[in-house]
Amino acid sequence: MIDAADLHLTLTRAGSRDQITDSEIDTLTSIAADRLGPIFELTAHPLAGSAGAVRYSVTPWTPVIALHATLSTVHDELGLPGGKSTERFRPHLGVAYSRGERAAQPVIDTVATLRALPPVDLTIAHVDLVELRREPGRYAWDLLHRVPLAQTGTTEG
Repeated sequence: MIDAADLHLTLTRAGSRDQITDSEIDTLTSIAADRLGPIFELTAHPLAGSAGAVRYSVTPWTPVIALHATLSTVHDELGLPGGKSTERFRPHLGVAYSRGERAAQPVIDTVATLRALPPVDLTIAHVDLVELRREPGRYAWDLLHRVPLAQTGTTEG
């Protein structure tokens, strides 16, 4: 079972702790806070499986893509390592990962029985900058900064 606090949409990487300074993290956070758009709603559906993961698709993509593009622009302006172009970004909500070698079909078949579950509505109200690490059987992270999205309307940037 995954704790609700562990559910997340990974947007982009700012770089590993040996590649980015505390000052750069603070600057990234400050600039991003001035540019992030409004709170938005997503729907997670349907559950899908593959050899390496079980995940929900999320819709609509538009606000997530816009958020990724904003963060990527700030990232690039600061010359930080890591990151992925927005063109290659595919929003999803991962609920299980497997680093082991396995055939995809058994996972797909098992998850297929759950595809009839109702969609899950989500409110996206903040972006967290975290220091990510792998622990046995899971990802774990320490929160470095939480940046709230705007309450209403749009922000200029």
